[in-house]
Amino acid sequence: MSERVIITGVGTVNPVGIGWKNFWNGCLAGHSVVKKIPDIWKHYARFNSEIWSPLGKIDYNDFFISKRELRCNDPVSILAICATIDALRYADIDLIELNDKNRTIKLDKINRKKIGVFIGTGSGGISTAFRSNSHQLLANTKDKIKKLDNANGKTFKSVLNNMIHPKKYNFFTASMFMPNTIASKIGVKLSINGPTRSFCSACASSTVAIGNAYRAIKDREIDIAIVGGSEYFNDHYGTCFRAFDIIKAIADSVETICPFDVKRKGFLFTEGGAGILILENLKHAEKRNVSGIAEIVGYSENSDSYSMMAPEPGGKQIASVLDSVCEQSKLKTEDIDYINPNGTGTISNDSIEAKVIKKIFGAKPYINATKSITGHVMGASGAIETIVTALSIKNQTSHICKNLTNPIEDLNFIFKEGKLAINNAIKLSNGFGGHNCAVALKRIS
Repeated sequence: MSERVIITGVGTVNPVGIGWKNFWNGCLAGHSVVKKIPDIWKHYARFNSEIWSPLGKIDYNDFFISKRELRCNDPVSILAICATIDALRYADIDLIELNDKNRTIKLDKINRKKIGVFIGTGSGGISTAFRSNSHQLLANTKDKIKKLDNANGKTFKSVLNNMIHPKKYNFFTASMFMPNTIASKIGVKLSINGPTRSFCSACASSTVAIGNAYRAIKDREIDIAIVGGSEYFNDHYGTCFRAFDIIKAIADSVETICPFDVKRKGFLFTEGGAGILILENLKHAEKRNVSGIAEIVGYSENSDSYSMMAPEPGGKQIASVLDSVCEQSKLKTEDIDYINPNGTGTISNDSIEAKVIKKIFGAKPYINATKSITGHVMGASGAIETIVTALSIKNQTSHICKNLTNPIEDLNFIFKEGKLAINNAIKLSNGFGGHNCAVALKRIS
């Protein structure tokens, strides 16, 4: 007989809030962070959109992060560690610091061979790759221009100021930009000897990680999983931002950040963030005398096999993954009370997703677009939105679909924060390359 899997902890670091409690309160308040992109980026390109959502200040000391770790790790790994510590605290797992210099940690009374790490990311340490590349390209050239300036009395100051690069090429570059580094860093930091796995499925990455961790616990491979995703997209030149801006996937004003609204123009691009959940065998949690937030009862994933950048127009595989997750979780479509969709705010994605949801579930379940508040945290978005779904079940309430005034479909969108009856829920994710996946959650009884 397979095991039951519950969520016993959640943690996150993202622009809306540092720590799950600040984040959840921010969501309920409809608090979004929308600011102008760095002025320096405009020296290198013309952008369709000039807004994004930057991270707030993080007290790294509160998350056992040393100054050396900040130098030797891409921010994508640091954010994941912060969210992990936040989630472990929620799960009431005591943290014992083993080494003052490296600040390594042991999880008290947890068998480190029976705990796994499952992390999704769309791009890994891409900011390190870009920064190291800028040093490689520009450092020597900049020195030569300085010599010309001194020799000929010419002024190249403005040119030099725009040739930005780190002072040194980072010795740890190779280990910093590898996609598996995030999961491995968590494993090393917490002295974990169980499986450490990485998942890369674009914006569906962390939902895929959750599904695979769920199966590992269900099949008794491990007792606990640290699972979720992390992403970080800030670079000197706005290169990551431009990749999405050039295809007009980014909203160009606060008013057009409105998933499922007729006036939508794309998503709010975020600097980065991480979402981590602690999944646990129910019996193991009961031995620790810990109550869960919600139970995971099903997972399904498939592929469109249609395009690298667009969903299949008919949404057949999205429908298939939703039917499959209901079947696996032994839930009828009419049993679903709440759906947290992908809801990017892009034109075709929202249209296809809304039609599929209406066809399968009708207008009964509450529909909640978390990206209307958080923006898009790419590979970490599925985990952050699963956290929202779990907390919505536990607290029987949810945040609103922000800026939604004229929906594209007649669905049960949440327009007002308040008490809701949520027993069964689905988190749906889609990603570039045709990745579709869904997790089914239910209230713990």
